[in-house]
Amino acid sequence: MRESIDIGILTTDKSLNITYWNSWLEKKTGLLSEEVLGKNLLELFPELEKPKIKNIFFEVLEFRTVRILSPKIHKYLIPIKLSSPSKYFENMQQLVIISPLESDKDVLGLIITIEDATKVLEEEYELKEKLKDSNEKVRIEALRKLAEKDKREVIEALSDESWRVRRIAVEELQKATKDMVIDLLKKMKEEHHDLNVLNSIIKVISAIPKIDIVDTLAEMLKDEDPDLRIYTIQILETQKDSRVEEILISALSDGNPNVVFTAIESLGKIRSQKAVPYLLDIVNKRDFYLSIPALEALKEIKDPSILYYIYPFLEEELFFPYIVEILGEIGDDYSVRLLVEYLNKSVENLDKIIE
Repeated sequence: MRESIDIGILTTDKSLNITYWNSWLEKKTGLLSEEVLGKNLLELFPELEKPKIKNIFFEVLEFRTVRILSPKIHKYLIPIKLSSPSKYFENMQQLVIISPLESDKDVLGLIITIEDATKVLEEEYELKEKLKDSNEKVRIEALRKLAEKDKREVIEALSDESWRVRRIAVEELQKATKDMVIDLLKKMKEEHHDLNVLNSIIKVISAIPKIDIVDTLAEMLKDEDPDLRIYTIQILETQKDSRVEEILISALSDGNPNVVFTAIESLGKIRSQKAVPYLLDIVNKRDFYLSIPALEALKEIKDPSILYYIYPFLEEELFFPYIVEILGEIGDDYSVRLLVEYLNKSVENLDKIIE
């Protein structure tokens, strides 16, 4: 293995006996390769016997997953004293990646990399201290630099006494949230056949305010997978944006009837007045699969201007009960007289309403 890279690398067998220990680890720990090879990792470093860490090792071995230990949460894997004193830490803070060491058909053990994250965290700690400085300009400068490193760390600035500092904190968090949403949408595109993943993503995106993802969603409606287009429409209907109405209307011309069905339902839920002529056109095509949801959507929209166009459908058995429901919601005096007149022609029609 290469020895010039500035990270620690060690490997183990399936029993966690050390099979490789690079020069970086020799230098940082003071333990030579010949001293550790063949020794059990848990015995050499008893701190790793803690269930949370030990279980991670065996999870990687059993399920062939990759686990990343964050220095902000786990601090470090192997205790390594710092070569120079730190204001904040006694031991090196480490970014650790634990991966399965595999052959073609089997897991041979673990490969673990250790990167020194102490300096990065020290810089963040320094910036967080500056957020408490009495000088507003110092706090603003620190806030911007901190946001470049980890936007989550600017949260405490939301309670700053200065509205300027609070405004910058909000802007940075909104940027971070938008990045997160885009990542979620990418995840949705990759794993949208997993309903649990999908439902979680839809809930998260729907709950995030003031994030403009409408253009991204519109692009996703061009994806070749109709299922993805359907789920994208479901997210679009949750966005409080004037562009959504036109985008959903354009989805009515989708070549997949299930996508069109979903777009119809969404237009009804947002009560789109602009969609009324398009929905009436769908009803007029007399396709039961799409015409019925179009009528249901028109009932939700409650636009009285549709009455003249739907009266003729009272004569059609397929649509009769749905037309009656619409008339009950938005009908006028003329609608009542027309309905009574129609019912007088046929007792059978009355039975349908009673049912």
